[in-house]
Amino acid sequence: MGSVRYKPSAAAKRKILNSAACVAMVDQHAQRVKAAADAMGGATYAADTRPGRVRAHGIVYTPSEHAIRSNAKHNTLLKALYGGR
Repeated sequence: MGSVRYKPSAAAKRKILNSAACVAMVDQHAQRVKAAADAMGGATYAADTRPGRVRAHGIVYTPSEHAIRSNAKHNTLLKALYGGR
């Protein structure tokens, strides 16, 4: 029997990782991190998801001065990101 070789297509991989299903999954995770950060104090955070060059990206960020200062003092986003593990 001969050997079978498989070489994945980079374009197909990009198409899958930027698909609507993957963007929705990344957005769901970003919203969970945002909710955890919002629950830790008085600051309100924001989440955004968009397709990238290779894969979808989700970001949770500080939209206000209060959130920036709170995150700098308490590391709220890091705690929200890694606290649920």
